Amino acid sequence: MVGAVLNQTNLQDADLSYASMSDASLVNSWIIGAKLYGTYLANANLKGVSSGGNHGTPAALPPRGTDVSTYLVGPYAQLGNAGLSNADLAGVAAYDANLSGADLVNDNLSGANLSYSDLTDAYLAGANLTGADIEGAKLSGSTWSTTTTCPNGVLDPNKNNCYVLTRYPRCAWFRAT
Repeated sequence: MVGAVLNQTNLQDADLSYASMSDASLVNSWIIGAKLYGTYLANANLKGVSSGGNHGTPAALPPRGTDVSTYLVGPYAQLGNAGLSNADLAGVAAYDANLSGADLVNDNLSGANLSYSDLTDAYLAGANLTGADIEGAKLSGSTWSTTTTCPNGVLDPNKNNCYVLTRYPRCAWFRAT
């Protein structure tokens, strides 16, 4: 399956154990409840993949992607309402991902690239966002707490929102409402 084009393919409950899927294109596919024991996904295009409930650990993933709590996490991932609490997502590239309603409580997101991701109604209480890139992220309705560590370590005076310096020469408050 090396280099296979499997865009918009339903791989729900598929047994992909030990499959070599390097350089495969799985754009907007569904990998839910699949067996991923030893699956080789190096350099695979997982843009827009919906995942969850998977079994086993892949042998290799695309650069800066990760397999966490049965989910494939990476750029453009579709992880709405994903249960990812207490996960180590340090340095993960999950830009432009859909994490709306995701449970990210107590996650280590330090150095993660979450730019332009949808974090609407996400649960970020106790999350460590030290050095994370949240430029352009949608954060309305997100739940923060006094134990959330903001990207630059600064909480607003109400202790429930991050004060984040953006890449542009201006400052912005990201207020979870």
